[in-house]
Amino acid sequence: MADFSATESALIGFRFVRERPRAALAWAGVQLVIQALGGVVMVLLGGQALMDLQALQRSQPADPAAVLGLMGQLAPLYLLFLVFALAFYPVLYGAMNRGVLRPQDSRFAYLRLSADELRLFLLLLLIVAVVIGGAIVSGVVGGIVSVAARSAAPWAAVIVWILICAGWVYVWVRLSLAWALTFDSGRVDLFGSWDLTRGKFWKLLATYLLVAVLALIVAVLVMIVGVVISAIAGGGLTAASGMFKGDTSSFAAYFTPARLVMLVVWSAASGLLWPLTLMPPAEIYRQLTRGA
Repeated sequence: MADFSATESALIGFRFVRERPRAALAWAGVQLVIQALGGVVMVLLGGQALMDLQALQRSQPADPAAVLGLMGQLAPLYLLFLVFALAFYPVLYGAMNRGVLRPQDSRFAYLRLSADELRLFLLLLLIVAVVIGGAIVSGVVGGIVSVAARSAAPWAAVIVWILICAGWVYVWVRLSLAWALTFDSGRVDLFGSWDLTRGKFWKLLATYLLVAVLALIVAVLVMIVGVVISAIAGGGLTAASGMFKGDTSSFAAYFTPARLVMLVVWSAASGLLWPLTLMPPAEIYRQLTRGA
């Protein structure tokens, strides 16, 4: 039976960046553009409405009518971000899978708009539909069972929801190779991952937990570096803390020196974090289907 190396799969992102630093630099540049444009769009379309919504959420109790009114004003902004996410993530996943499964196809830093990305887009829509349907079923079943169980024991409802969450994790792990499978096979295939991962749940889960720990360590280090540099560039820790407030009332208020520094730092980190978090399933798939 084909198997995979958990450590090699978890570390594929580090190895890829070491061997192909130009691709990582290109991805960092893409992320910088995305973050900068996202800030511009938030100020233009959200602006004061986002600030007012934050103020309402801090007030107790918040006025439901006012919150709904502001949400209506922000609907175009949220819709635009949703459309962008649906378009961008298939391209991103395509690049990560291409880097592992077709490393020689390195033009444009593995970024494409092709039939591969179209299939990944359709897979994303299928995943969203499954998640929404599963969430509805889980909510209804969990609510009914927890209410019935609560009469037998106060802690039974908690156990019910823990089991539901565990079920979601199990399904996510078993279907985690769907992106790589769809990319490599040339057809949208969500449930084919179930066969590939049969008997490998715990090893897969351990691999993904290792990836999560590595990503957390990198993120914390990046945050520390970003805060230190922002404090130096922006005039101390007080000025640096302003980057977390998200003042979208104007371009000057949003794009402070501290936030600009953090945008650059996080963009540079994305060149590592993207392959670190998104390449392991593709590497696992490669080892299971093509050997080490």
